[in-house]
Amino acid sequence: MTTTSTIVVGVDGSERNHAAVLWARHEAGKKQKRLLLVAATDGMAPLTRFFAAFTNESVEDHTRKMLNRVRDQLGADASASEVTTLVGSGEPADVILGAAAKADMVVVGKRGIGAVKRIIVGSTSITVAGRSRVPVVVVPDQWSQATQSTNPIVVGVDGTSRDEPVLDFAFDRAQDQRVPLIAVYAWQLPAIYSWSSQDVEKWSSEALIELEVRLKPWADRYPGVELVRSHPQANAAMALLDADMVTQLIVLGRHAGPEHLGGFAFGSTTRGVLHYSTCPIAVIPSPPAEATTS
Repeated sequence: MTTTSTIVVGVDGSERNHAAVLWARHEAGKKQKRLLLVAATDGMAPLTRFFAAFTNESVEDHTRKMLNRVRDQLGADASASEVTTLVGSGEPADVILGAAAKADMVVVGKRGIGAVKRIIVGSTSITVAGRSRVPVVVVPDQWSQATQSTNPIVVGVDGTSRDEPVLDFAFDRAQDQRVPLIAVYAWQLPAIYSWSSQDVEKWSSEALIELEVRLKPWADRYPGVELVRSHPQANAAMALLDADMVTQLIVLGRHAGPEHLGGFAFGSTTRGVLHYSTCPIAVIPSPPAEATTS
């Protein structure tokens, strides 16, 4: 059973999954939390021409041995206070979500290659990020947290009460890691036929004021956090993706309700950033509002 001091990481034994495992180990050690390595038996049968000969028990044994190898690879210097394993039967997303029901955080890797040569998020990762009741961090292949740990953190702001758990997570992490926090509040020009440069300047000023008002409670609560305010005139997903080359983590909310397939609304900003970002993304579940595309 997981506890409230547990970080769960989905493991498939592949080389590309190793970045997610290392990220989770680093996080567990830093926070002195238990690390739980989780794997599902579905899709884990050994790849041989004698596949039909493998029983459920042998597949489970194969999966358990894989998890033990991964745990051993972490080595005696693994800084987590405890590293345990769990083999579940079923689809990987369901197994990970079940294991993480009472955890602090879930960490999963990324899968697939996009048409524009950027890694896109796979079905397991998008399902976990869209359905988890606790924060989910999606870590790209080849990511090295050790070389990025002094980079700033980026948080997406939408200017509503739904920001609260997202800002809590982002400010707390920035303070803990002693790195700057970049708050991004994107806005777009109204759909009118024409506007003057004065109009654009006015709307930009209003956007900055809205961002200042939204951030003030956290800025007051975390005076030691170096806060950078960004209010670009841009599509929200594109504004956040522009920042992903300079950050160690982008923190976003997931506001869609259960009526949205996969946990994300059509046109979701968070899902769009998940697909194309090259840095880890933290997806923070927050209460749904009347209407949202996050």
